Amino acid sequence: MRLGDFYKEVVRCGIDRDPRKFGVGHFEDSKILYGNPDLDIRKIMIGIDIEVGELLLADRIRREKGLDLVLSHHPEGEALAGLTQVMRLQIDILMRLG
Repeated sequence: MRLGDFYKEVVRCGIDRDPRKFGVGHFEDSKILYGNPDLDIRKIMIGIDIEVGELLLADRIRREKGLDLVLSHHPEGEALAGLTQVMRLQIDILMRLG
């Protein structure tokens, strides 16, 4: 699957599960930070927080066994700048739960 298609599918799944049902531009903390959207991806490393140590490990895995993508739950860089907008989701959900 191509990186751009994978990204669109992940966002679509998020939208499907978002109780507020907003559009695609809603996930301001979700971005492709580095990489070609046309890149074919087959192997993914996924983590909650991806920092320097995990990226070094990912690079070693890439060289030794092959790795195409590193996916982090917590945003960094440009995606982190949009986090405050997205955190409103937490407020909305908690208010609904009482």
